Amino acid sequence: MIFLFSCDVGNPIENVSISNLLHDNSSKVWVVDQEFEDGVEKTKQNQNFKTAFAFFDDYTFTEQPINTIGNRPPTYGEYTLIEGRPVIEFKVKNSKNQFVIISSSKEQIILKSVEKPIIKLVLIPFPKLF
Repeated sequence: MIFLFSCDVGNPIENVSISNLLHDNSSKVWVVDQEFEDGVEKTKQNQNFKTAFAFFDDYTFTEQPINTIGNRPPTYGEYTLIEGRPVIEFKVKNSKNQFVIISSSKEQIILKSVEKPIIKLVLIPFPKLF
């Protein structure tokens, strides 16, 4: 026989904005854990070759494969959260890409591109690499 108990201590649910999730009020590194292009999985199996994004609270970001961090300069860009819509826009030089934010939590963020080819990215916080 199993008994389950729970209690509610009356703590309010904390609403965290997507911008705070992305940069944690300073900077935060996320890794592309899963990647799909038009429904076909394109995830890099070796952790060292996965792409890392560092999001900063000034709405800039860097992008680069994990194995090149410290060896080569990253790609620099800016991001914008579209007001009133669950959309993030990445801008690198003269190129722009928009992604719908499918879901977001402290454990993962799921993005899906607006334009074709349809790219779906599952981001997780940068893991320990040992």
